[in-house]
Amino acid sequence: MRTRLGLLGPLVVIVGVAAAAVGIWFMLHVRPAPGKFIDGVALDDNSFIAIREQTGTDRNFIEVTRLNKLLWQAMIPHYAGRVGAPAIGISKTAMTVRIARRGRSEVFGLSLTDSRKLGALLLGKDRPVSPTSHCGEVITVTDDERAFELISSPDNNAIASIDVSSGAAGWQADLGKSPIVDAGVADGVVWVKQLDGFHAFRAVDGSKTEVPAAAQQADRQASTRRLAPGISYETRLRRLVFETTPGQPTFRYWPADAAEPWPYHIGNTTILVIRPTGITRLPLAPDMPLPATA
Repeated sequence: MRTRLGLLGPLVVIVGVAAAAVGIWFMLHVRPAPGKFIDGVALDDNSFIAIREQTGTDRNFIEVTRLNKLLWQAMIPHYAGRVGAPAIGISKTAMTVRIARRGRSEVFGLSLTDSRKLGALLLGKDRPVSPTSHCGEVITVTDDERAFELISSPDNNAIASIDVSSGAAGWQADLGKSPIVDAGVADGVVWVKQLDGFHAFRAVDGSKTEVPAAAQQADRQASTRRLAPGISYETRLRRLVFETTPGQPTFRYWPADAAEPWPYHIGNTTILVIRPTGITRLPLAPDMPLPATA
């Protein structure tokens, strides 16, 4: 018996070393890797948040870039947003990101400086799980202090506010059964457009108020999307329109492989061009270096 144990001892050590070597090789070769770029949110003319695929899974990476330098990168569960319907709230020091997991939505608070997790909130916990994780036409809107999360459900839609810097939950309001088709923030008012009409709330405390004029003019499905004063995007022709001279617009055709531009892609004077291979910041001007044809 002793002889056998004496032979087994080195064998176990050898097998253990071999297993460790295989484990190290596996980690080196199967380590989560960032994939294609999905979307981005401009923080200012020098900084932006990017959302990327994780190669081989349904998880995502989120990263912050400043002056073309990657500040940090973090892996998150499946991102709840998409181009045209971001799931990110921002403040001067922090951000929120909404993720979809097991039929529900959660909101993570992260430091913009170092990705430190500030907290997490579960949305719609009083509702049954949903194939869409309670995400609809619009997911998150922000006023650069608070995130306003739209919770879409066949039985009862709702809106919930979150203080981005602290991660603290704020006011909530029910919106009824009518589907949400658009939402935004204007002049300190959060407005929600549904098939049967509008709701409007003061951003600071959720008290009901009048619908702002900007809400009446908004149309997510319009063939021409207003990006900034004097600048719009024609969805069918995929081109930017600069109204620099009355009656003499300047056109720039948008790259065929880039995500369509939305207002949240614009900083003060720059715009994000989001391609699967990367995100480029370009000056938002009639002579911006985009291709002249599609």
